[in-house]
Amino acid sequence: QIAIGLCPALPEAYFQLSNLYFMIGDMEKAEIYCLTGLQRRPQPHKMIVYNPRDYDYNPMMLLAKIYYHKSRPDLMLPMLKGCLKIYPKDEALKKMVREGTHDKRMLGNALKKIEVLRKIKSKKRLKEELDALPINMRSHPAICVIRNTKFIKETSTGKDLVYYAGQTDQ
Repeated sequence: QIAIGLCPALPEAYFQLSNLYFMIGDMEKAEIYCLTGLQRRPQPHKMIVYNPRDYDYNPMMLLAKIYYHKSRPDLMLPMLKGCLKIYPKDEALKKMVREGTHDKRMLGNALKKIEVLRKIKSKKRLKEELDALPINMRSHPAICVIRNTKFIKETSTGKDLVYYAGQTDQ
């Protein structure tokens, strides 16, 4: 942050902070610093070494990773497509774009279904609709919230076992 104070017009410190916040898992700050850095222009004529990829590809790929961790394929996909314009023959990047396109479509489908589910007043019908969802859609965080808030277990046999697990990449 000292570098930003010394020369706030340059993007480098913003990208470094963004990467640091990404590594420690603070995606909100990582996103803010990366987007701020992208608004700044490098000054290649004042630099000993200038790599143009440090100002387009690398920050876009970092943003793509940030959006992936934020479960926002709709924001991740344009970043990946921008990276693909820079490296059009990168097969791994092409695969990421295909997967991101699929994830964006799945997110759109899940969001539409969530709107429908939120309007259902009957607990019985809601349970039927939730149980009828495809497996991959049942684990969407917003759908889990609906299930967990509407269907709270109130009794126990005393032998119940509960697993707590966070969202994973796989």
